[in-house]
Amino acid sequence: PKLGQIFTAEQRREYNRALNESLDRVRKALAIVAGKALNGEQNDIAERIRTFEKQAEQAREQDLVTAVNLAKRADLLAQDLLQRLP
Repeated sequence: PKLGQIFTAEQRREYNRALNESLDRVRKALAIVAGKALNGEQNDIAERIRTFEKQAEQAREQDLVTAVNLAKRADLLAQDLLQRLP
């Protein structure tokens, strides 16, 4: 048997809500960024955001806390990237 954290139904709902909200904001930000001409640094940041997004989705079933943290990182980077755009 695999060890893992045990959550109440309410905790699981809250983690999933936070995860979904962060991923929604990330996807919207990436859609905005897709239509822009980015410089090298901005492209690197966008790629890092996509990596965190993918890792969060992969971690969702095995480790919900890690998934939420990855999604929040992606979200923070995405919001920062949007603020840097002209």
